[in-house]
Amino acid sequence: MIETTAEVLDFFRSRTLRFTLQIETLRPLFYNRSLRLLFLFVLAATILLSLSLAFPLWVLLIGPLVYGVPHIFSSIRYFHYALSNEKSLNASSNNSGNNSKQRRFAFAFIFFILFAVFSYRLFITADYFGVSTPQLSEWKGSSFIELIATGVTFILGALIYRKSSSKILAGLFLLLPFVAIYLRFPIETIGAMVLIHNFVAFAYWIIAAKTSPERRVAWFALGTTSILTVLIFLGVFDGAYRFIEPAQVLNFANLSITDTGKLIAPWSQQEKLWLHACVAFAFGQGLHYFVWLKAIPDQYHYHEAPTSFRQSWGLLRSDFGKSVAGLLIALTLGSVIFWSFLEFQQARLIYFCLASYHGYLEIAGLGLAKQNS
Repeated sequence: MIETTAEVLDFFRSRTLRFTLQIETLRPLFYNRSLRLLFLFVLAATILLSLSLAFPLWVLLIGPLVYGVPHIFSSIRYFHYALSNEKSLNASSNNSGNNSKQRRFAFAFIFFILFAVFSYRLFITADYFGVSTPQLSEWKGSSFIELIATGVTFILGALIYRKSSSKILAGLFLLLPFVAIYLRFPIETIGAMVLIHNFVAFAYWIIAAKTSPERRVAWFALGTTSILTVLIFLGVFDGAYRFIEPAQVLNFANLSITDTGKLIAPWSQQEKLWLHACVAFAFGQGLHYFVWLKAIPDQYHYHEAPTSFRQSWGLLRSDFGKSVAGLLIALTLGSVIFWSFLEFQQARLIYFCLASYHGYLEIAGLGLAKQNS
């Protein structure tokens, strides 16, 4: 069924390309990866900034429910490529014994830790089934469990990918200050992580870039996102609120600008800062999804032209095996259907229990990652 669906989608894709590639100015976007990613990033940033300023709560509500699960699977997949010796996705050459064995070990331990943290978060921290513990915010409660998971991920990553002593020390140099701050200011660190983890994805994009032009695009994307985030906090875009006032509360989802702002900046009592934090989070989260679902996968493709749907399915099978790849697609599609049967508040809670480990996975692997070239 997946292969049939891919063939149907490729039929419409080929028809679209026949039209667009006749336009001379659009041809470089297809054949040149750096230009394509630059164009798509600017387009995504423009749309997401506009939507985040006008409808921040809706962006925060819909984004995770649609893109959340696939972006978690994508980060697990490319965590491996960032730490391994494999420089590209190529179904014809990625099945060597050592690479395949290393990949299986890596995916197995990451999925195990993901499931363990998810279970703890859902059953203990969130007390979703009413066992014994009080209800807690999805951003609080299991801080030390996730910190332990970060350390385990770092250690296993160093062992599985056989990192040198110098690389391990470099990784510890990045990780230990984070741990120290986390232990001293846990709630504040969790709040800051809500924003910071959106930027970590750009570091993986820079690491994945193969050429100088591609690396410049990745740095440009990081710099632009950082500048726009600062401008949001400085209130530069507040003039837009003369034309449209963002909803302060979505009652049906139990989501509000005040609560979101407090989670990010629990040390402040300024409503204006909470609004800016909410908008910045919505904007950064949207671009975070773009990086993990488009920019990084494009960088690891062996060819500069984007993959067809059949190629993508073949590469996914090459990495995970046919059964697991099919299961991941089923879980991705099934999660969207599953969310539709739940109240939005429940869906968000379950998703964030699932996603809580994702940001710490990125941080644990950052210092161990290898520059692609």
